[in-house]
Amino acid sequence: MNSNIHQIEVNTREDFAKFLEMLKNNLEHHPQDWENTTLPDFLDALSRYTEDIQQYYINTNQHIDADIPNWSVFADIFKGAMLYE
Repeated sequence: MNSNIHQIEVNTREDFAKFLEMLKNNLEHHPQDWENTTLPDFLDALSRYTEDIQQYYINTNQHIDADIPNWSVFADIFKGAMLYE
């Protein structure tokens, strides 16, 4: 898997598990890249971004239906929660 969490493809449960490990490592080594560095802040952002991700897909012209979730959508939600304010 690519070491850049914003460029990897997450298609399987195994990919998602590896992605989560990479996300943890990214937080440990690059906390300056994160808006939400505490668990309460991250979980709050995760909840709010889960509600808003469809608009992200629309704004970026991606033809993805967030109401039909898959491992890639879950990864996008976690990536978004890193920075969501």
